[in-house]
Amino acid sequence: MAYTPIYRGSAPNAGDGDTAYVFTGKVNTMFSELYGISVIPVKLDNQTGSFTITIPENTWVERILVLPESGVPDVKIGTTLHGTEICDTVQIGNSLPILVQQYFTNETTIYVEVSGGNVFLRIDQINPLK
Repeated sequence: MAYTPIYRGSAPNAGDGDTAYVFTGKVNTMFSELYGISVIPVKLDNQTGSFTITIPENTWVERILVLPESGVPDVKIGTTLHGTEICDTVQIGNSLPILVQQYFTNETTIYVEVSGGNVFLRIDQINPLK
């Protein structure tokens, strides 16, 4: 693999012919944007029955982790009442990592239904994206 050196003056193939200074500025801007975003985990302990979680507007939800705390719980998760858009009804053994990877442009309600035991939920959301 060939590497393109970044050096003073013209830097071939580094940002479509940008100078090294311009290219470095673009990279720094991307890192500033990246570090300006924060991962906000929502943690809910000892949950059972039906409950809702509100996701703020302009939020990326990366994943939901469900851990059993008592019993052998069944869980289903959706964006509508009794829905399964995020997760069909699943019996939780040791843990259930759900990869959501969805961007919510508007404030959204997540509906969770747990039966047969209690669970711990962790929702990893990146907010705000705008």
